[in-house]
Amino acid sequence: MAMEYFAYGSNMDEEVMQACCPAHRFVGAARLDDHRLAFTRRSVRTETGVAYVVPDTGQAVWGVL
Repeated sequence: MAMEYFAYGSNMDEEVMQACCPAHRFVGAARLDDHRLAFTRRSVRTETGVAYVVPDTGQAVWGVL
């Protein structure tokens, strides 16, 4: 079954995608309208901010499909 996946941030990394979905196929650049990146928590493992996409009218997040 085919599924479209919008990747942003570190999820766009080829090694990450290969580990999560070995049969993935890059379609192209994509924009998610009316959303923005938000760093809402801190990773315990890396002690860095973790990005999420949250609704925000008029904003956009770029990534890949």
